[in-house]
Formats: sequence, C-alpha cells, structure tokens
Amino acid sequence: MSIIRKIIDSDKLKEIIDLPEEFAHKDVEILVISTDIAKQTDNQDFRPEDFEGVLNLQNAERDFKNLRMEWERF
Repeated sequence: MSIIRKIIDSDKLKEIIDLPEEFAHKDVEILVISTDIAKQTDNQDFRPEDFEGVLNLQNAERDFKNLRMEWERF
C-alpha cells in the first residue's frame, strides 16, 4: 500500500477544500491513500470463529479487581 505524506501551508489548500479557521496560516499534514484499499478489504472473508481465543481473559476479572482497588486508594 502506498501512502503519500506531505506537509504544506494550509493557505495553499483553502481553494481546494474547506478547512476550519483554526488551521489558517499553519502547516498541515496531508495523507493521500488510494481508494483501492477499500476494495481490498472484502467483508465476505471475515470469519469471527478465526478470532476465537485471541484474548486471554483468564485473569481479567482479577486484574479489574486490582485496578478498582487502586482507584479506591485515591
């Protein structure tokens, strides 16, 4: 995937796109990404069962309890 990244004065962009006033007279970053990327991600190939077991929630309850105890100290 190719991405073009440019830093440019926002005043040069105001004739092309509308920018918020807070961007006036500042350098802004422009990222150009091909719309072909959206075509490459086809949701038909998504299979939730492929992600089964990705998260390790075995100790999650204990970890959350410890976090709550930390918050209560303050």
